[in-house]
Amino acid sequence: MTSANTNTAQTLRSFQHLDVDQQIAALAYLYTELGQSISFPSSGVTSSNEISQLVKHVKELRSEDQLQFIRDVFSSQQGGREEVALDPHPSKALLELIPGGTKDPLSHYQSLDPNARLAFWYRLAQELDRDAISTAATTQLSSGAQEIINHLKSLEVSQQVDFLRQIV
Repeated sequence: MTSANTNTAQTLRSFQHLDVDQQIAALAYLYTELGQSISFPSSGVTSSNEISQLVKHVKELRSEDQLQFIRDVFSSQQGGREEVALDPHPSKALLELIPGGTKDPLSHYQSLDPNARLAFWYRLAQELDRDAISTAATTQLSSGAQEIINHLKSLEVSQQVDFLRQIV
């Protein structure tokens, strides 16, 4: 393993040890700083439709529920949450509980492949009511999160995309 790969693996472990809000803040910062220079892989038609549905669902949530969905995604990836996050609207949540009903947003997200997840985050950041993203982006970064950002800035674009693929 090369030194750059070792450092990136360490950066990934460091990222995973940040609390959820620091992970979200770092991701928001990465998007604002690096989002213009990174071209995300295009998804297939099926993935694109799934992504559009999921982004539409998240956009329909109130700002605080949008941020909670993002927290739920990161918490579920850390194994810190076992329960299913249901839609806050009671009739929609009921459909999620019925076998064969609508898939809950968190399960929908988790069923996406890594490239589709990258595309989802990119589209979500572009289309969301800026309250959820700006709240995350204005969170004071811890020194650990800042070190991660600094390391990622030194990587080539393909390495940055690989890192993002691993964290989403």
